[in-house]
Amino acid sequence: MPSPQPKKQSLFRFFLPLILCGLFVLGLIGYRQHKVFSERTRIKFSISLPGKSSVLDASVKLDGKPVSSGQIISLGSHTLTVTHPKADLFQTNFFAWYGGRDFSQIELRRLSGHLNVSSSVPATTISIEGKDFSTVLQNISETNLPVPADSYQVRAEYPHGSQTKTADVADNMTAACVFDLQFGVLTLTCNFENAVFRLADDSGKNVESGVTPATVTSLPVGAYRLVVTSHRNQLIKDFTVKVNETNNVACEFVLGAVQFVTMPPGASVRATEGSNLGKTPLLLTDQQPQTNSFTLEMSGYESTTVSVEITGAQTNFIQTNLVWRSGHFLSLLPRAQN
Repeated sequence: MPSPQPKKQSLFRFFLPLILCGLFVLGLIGYRQHKVFSERTRIKFSISLPGKSSVLDASVKLDGKPVSSGQIISLGSHTLTVTHPKADLFQTNFFAWYGGRDFSQIELRRLSGHLNVSSSVPATTISIEGKDFSTVLQNISETNLPVPADSYQVRAEYPHGSQTKTADVADNMTAACVFDLQFGVLTLTCNFENAVFRLADDSGKNVESGVTPATVTSLPVGAYRLVVTSHRNQLIKDFTVKVNETNNVACEFVLGAVQFVTMPPGASVRATEGSNLGKTPLLLTDQQPQTNSFTLEMSGYESTTVSVEITGAQTNFIQTNLVWRSGHFLSLLPRAQN
């Protein structure tokens, strides 16, 4: 009776090539499917950050290497980290399988702190300017605001001055910005009422203007220049405002006068620049003490230039006889009749 073992071996030899061929085909199909599914294994994400900061500053890494949304990733365990100079670190571990991983939107937490602004006296306005936050506060002496961590320009405006400071706010910290301007009061008087004045600080910026007498309050301590004008005369005074004091500045115009008398009367009096000041007898008041030249003119008479030194609080007299112009005199004589 023949043994069954050789028969089984012959069957195995017959089907072995078919089995190997089938496994090979399955391997090819599996490899092809692996390539197809691996092509679809991508990481997807978008970054958002509250405020105005650009997410372009964000750094995204997968397993320590830069990665972008839509990039193909390998199967297995991964670590995704997102960093931004103005946000908390975002980090997560995940396992990637065929089809990839879609994180949708990753919202970073903006670093934030507090900004404490105080002023020794109430400011008209306090403006706060940062890259992601800005505001303007009215009539305030102190405030404590939650703000994004950043560097800020803080400006306090007062009726007659301003001050600007920089404040750096760190995460979970409070930055103090203190305005400590000191002020005084100016009282301005003049021996001429309604004289026009202009007050400027040491940088030349106009601080206040008006007419005398005047009182200027809340004036920051420092150096000032005062220009007072009355009847075309100008007076300049430099002074310093002291803290918590009423600073008195008295402006006194010490002016003179000049009176012109000619023989005969009716001569025109002209200033150096040519303007006609009037006819003799003439009294010019409110004249700045100085040496001035005047021209006396009258039809038929020689023009005369006089120099006069005007003295403060005095009236200077100019009296002269006009000289008849000889040529003009001859033209008035009757002509001989032929």
